[in-house]
Parts: sequence; structure tokens; C-alpha cells
Amino acid sequence: MYEESRRVPFTWLLGIGAVAQLVLVVWIPEARWILAIVAVLLAFLGWASSRYFVRFDGETLHFGFRHWNKLLQRGAMESVRIEHIGFWTFGGVGWRLRPGKIAYVRWVGPAVAIRTPEREYWLSCEHPEQLRDALLSTGVCASESNV
Repeated sequence: MYEESRRVPFTWLLGIGAVAQLVLVVWIPEARWILAIVAVLLAFLGWASSRYFVRFDGETLHFGFRHWNKLLQRGAMESVRIEHIGFWTFGGVGWRLRPGKIAYVRWVGPAVAIRTPEREYWLSCEHPEQLRDALLSTGVCASESNV
């Protein structure tokens, strides 16, 4: 019913950080193990978060980054609304935590906020109206938007 998949614009920075750490291994041999571990960690994080996706098939909403994602069943979703994520709304891009909220922020712009009994999930979304309408058509309630 709804699907999108996009590259994440900030992951190349993690790759540059990994290469920089490996260069520092040559210049600072005393710290080579720590720098090598940081390089591997940065490379893994870049790979794990390099693709962002949102999929809703009518029963299950699957969203997030390549290896950092969430699955919500339709019955667990209480309400949905459209929001706007600014750069400082959650303190940047990526996987962001706030009290009672988890945000999957690919980039600033339109988003869909989904309330569950435990918390609220904010998802960056290219076409938030389409995702919201797909969720509403399956019985998820609408809530008032702050936009």
C-alpha cells in the first residue's frame, strides 16, 4: 500500500571518519588498536544506516535504516498524524531518542508521527499524506497535526 526506499545523505561522513581513523593509525602507532576499532565501528554504522525505508502492506509497517529498523503491527498503532522534522526537532539526523518518542530521521522535512501504547514514532517520509491515508484506510485513527 505504501513503499519508499532512499539512500541516507549523511552516511558518507561515517565512511570519511573511518578512513581518517585508519590514517591516524599510521601517525599515532601507540593508539592503533583503539583507532582501528573506531574505524571498524564507523564503517559498520555507515553500512548499517546507509539505506532508509518505509513499507506498509496493510497489516505491518516496517521502517527504519538497513539494520536499525522497527516493525509495527496495524493493531498496535493508535493514531497517525503528519508532522515536520526540523534539524533541531530531535537534534540532528539518524536514529533519535526523546522521552516517549523515537525518531527515524533521514533528513529534515515531512514526517509521519505514529502513536502506540508505549511511545510515539516519527518517520521521515517523502509522501506523508499517502502513508497517513494508507494507515487511515486500515482503521488507524487520525490525530491532530502540529504542522
